[in-house]
Amino acid sequence: MKGGFPQKTPKKRKNNFLYMHKKNFKTPNSLRSSLLIRRTELICLEFDIKGICVLRRISRAELLREARISMKEDLDRLQILHNSLASEKNLNKPLLKTMNEKDKQRLLQFFRGSLQSRDIRQVDPAFSAKPALWVRHNAILVSLEQIRAVILYNKLFLFDPDNPKVQRAVKIISERLGKIVERDIDMTSMPYEFCALEGILVNVCMSLEKDFASLEPTILENLDDLPTRLTSRQLEELRSFKQRLSQFSARSQDVQRVLQEVLEEDENMINMYLTEKKISP
Repeated sequence: MKGGFPQKTPKKRKNNFLYMHKKNFKTPNSLRSSLLIRRTELICLEFDIKGICVLRRISRAELLREARISMKEDLDRLQILHNSLASEKNLNKPLLKTMNEKDKQRLLQFFRGSLQSRDIRQVDPAFSAKPALWVRHNAILVSLEQIRAVILYNKLFLFDPDNPKVQRAVKIISERLGKIVERDIDMTSMPYEFCALEGILVNVCMSLEKDFASLEPTILENLDDLPTRLTSRQLEELRSFKQRLSQFSARSQDVQRVLQEVLEEDENMINMYLTEKKISP
């Protein structure tokens, strides 16, 4: 104390304290940019034609570009055919102007039926997704039992690789895809997309079967003891088991419903042949 007046706390110390906090915490702009990067990039396992998988970071635009490669080749063939016909008939108009309205509507419907950016939310772990098996002209999108995947005619993208259920599915899918290379008797006529889809569905069924196997013995044991010993604790356990069994039943019914919807739609069944459309569009 000097001259009877208390001395103020030096501002330098306060500024250093604020500087340290500013250094440790990100500004709103940096947080916004980091969240934007997370939303535009997805981490996945990419399976090739031999069933070998690698960890990959892919953006939504890259995923759409991968899915539209086959469509681009189809458009190139269409353009070549148009050029040959135009040279024969001496037509100088662009392709779309030479098409009638009915053909234009069919072409627009074809592009709407291809993989869109909004479809990718179904396989993005950042979004909650309902059980689905969507068939597009150039891809098959799967979201079942925490397995989220996009299947192309020569590639499989499996998302959320840190999920334990996804990690268990990797081995099954690799084995199914590896049989294509081994020329197994039962697999020679099965194209890549069906082998990949089969591996995913086998894993989904095994996951449901494992969950039910863990519930069944305990429930049966409690039901056997129920006529001879009825307590409030047992009733509470039965109520809990009933809730878990209802949840399991809802999960299995969702899988059944999704598969049934695809099997009952002829257009979806035709569009699932991605390899055949690639070879002979």
